[in-house]
Amino acid sequence: MFEKIASQVRELRKNQPLRKFKPGSLKIACIGNCVVNKLSYFLRSKGNADSLFFSNLTNWGNYHHESFLERGHEADIIVALMARRGRLHNSEDDLIREFGQKIVFVPLVWIEGLASLQSFGAAGSTKFSGGGSIGRHIQRHGVEDAVKAVTRGTLRTNPTARFQKSLDYIRQIEQGPVKISDFIEDRHRDEPLMNSIGHPTGRLVLEIFSRLCGQLDIKFDKNFLSNPFALSQSSLSGGPRIFSPYDVEELGLKYDHDPDWMLQTKSLLTIMGNQIKTGNFLEELGEADIA
Repeated sequence: MFEKIASQVRELRKNQPLRKFKPGSLKIACIGNCVVNKLSYFLRSKGNADSLFFSNLTNWGNYHHESFLERGHEADIIVALMARRGRLHNSEDDLIREFGQKIVFVPLVWIEGLASLQSFGAAGSTKFSGGGSIGRHIQRHGVEDAVKAVTRGTLRTNPTARFQKSLDYIRQIEQGPVKISDFIEDRHRDEPLMNSIGHPTGRLVLEIFSRLCGQLDIKFDKNFLSNPFALSQSSLSGGPRIFSPYDVEELGLKYDHDPDWMLQTKSLLTIMGNQIKTGNFLEELGEADIA
């Protein structure tokens, strides 16, 4: 039912033309996902800049093809998501062919492994990052045994390898001047950088924004990085996950685990068990889910 409602909302949004740029402004078109939407929001606060956001995801956001092309060609600068995966209206190569060299790409930030298990809504179903080994344990021994194994730390989901794989992927797609993998690698142990696998904290979003401003030659005050209002406005929502003391220990993190991680373990593994019973268990995220 929820996916049907979401589909109807998407249909309405894509039939609504995007507004025009303000006359005399520095016209910036931001094309991508929820992170790029946040960048667009902050760019509108810079001098005479007017920034419009266009979703490029087929499963989320506002997309009207005709006005997308019109505003893209009118823009002085285009900020676009570099993902090389996912369900996109226009691939990165499509955007380059259409709009040329005025595009500045920012890399997709999609980081798995900073929690044992993360649920993720995809096309009306719940999928799990890190769910493979836990799902197989449930199939063999049941939900209750799996809950005990996770809470005792004897059933793990290899977060270190999953995090490294995500970081390697970001490095692979950082082909433009705006890079962020170095910051993630340097700072992920010191402070939370992700609220969920595809939703960075405000601190990481603002770091991306500061680097984008540097590339666009837009003045950026470093004090903005610690501004409480900016941090709250830039942060993206989290989701149900198991972020346990075992994750903190294995990853060498300097911040604490989620206080409700044991309750989340019971809740998420129960969902997985019900999916397994009904034949609807989606073991892991696939590349089509990621954008």
